[in-house]
Amino acid sequence: MVRLRALTPQRRRRERSTSTHLASQPLGAGRLRIPRFLVILDKMLKRHLPNVLTYFRHRITNAMSEGVASKIQGLKKAAAGFRNRDNFKTSIYFHCGGLDLYPDPTH
Repeated sequence: MVRLRALTPQRRRRERSTSTHLASQPLGAGRLRIPRFLVILDKMLKRHLPNVLTYFRHRITNAMSEGVASKIQGLKKAAAGFRNRDNFKTSIYFHCGGLDLYPDPTH
């Protein structure tokens, strides 16, 4: 037969300190059954929080530079290699430079 031990003041203190310790742990560190994707999301948000806050402060992203880099990579693949760097540079300027193929004859 198993005897139940009464909660002594020392044991109550230990339980209280354990609960505060678990509250300070990352999400999912205790015995809670939290879905894995929420634990991953929690870690990712904690890791990237300064960058997210910086975006909301300045409203600047690197989307334009990423788009241009993607376009250049596409040009590189489509061409299967250029004879020299000047031809590659000319192709980049042509496709990414916003050149007007039909300029206004009045100017």
